[in-house]
Amino acid sequence: MMDWQQKFAAIQAFAGSYETSLQMRKPGDWYVSCGMSIGGDGMLSGSYGNGTTPETAVEDHWEIYSNLPFDRYAVNRDNLRARWNGFMWETISEEIARAMQEKAA
Repeated sequence: MMDWQQKFAAIQAFAGSYETSLQMRKPGDWYVSCGMSIGGDGMLSGSYGNGTTPETAVEDHWEIYSNLPFDRYAVNRDNLRARWNGFMWETISEEIARAMQEKAA
């Protein structure tokens, strides 16, 4: 089982460490800022983890991106597509991504 810091490191590994940070809006209001989007239906949507502490924000972000529906995948700023396979980010080829989009349509 990964702790929140290991999950943050895995997020950084996919999104890019220069693109990833924990931000505080105000005391008790944190979010994960990173270059990740959700794709799979022909559109990219942004989502990020929120929480009352850095730990809960990372856990929320992790929940969003590591448990995507079968027809969705994470996309980083380099347009790399991947899904978390329980061990690492597994890249998705353009052909598979296209097939997922066609199935969603």
